[in-house]
Amino acid sequence: MGVYRTVSRKVEDVFVKILAGKQDSQLVKEKVARYRAEYDEKLKVKKAGKDRENAEQKLLFQQRKEEQERGIN
Repeated sequence: MGVYRTVSRKVEDVFVKILAGKQDSQLVKEKVARYRAEYDEKLKVKKAGKDRENAEQKLLFQQRKEEQERGIN
């Protein structure tokens, strides 16, 4: 986990603690943990999609380059 994410989660924890007030702290912590897990999963899916697109683009670029080289030779 990056430094930015670590710091921002600490700040989120402080805000949640303040905003939750007198609510059950264990319940609030569970909700926050569940939200973060869902968010992290969405990020993983999004990153996997981008990685797949980048791999496809790289493959297409490589194929075009090889075709050009064959055309020149």
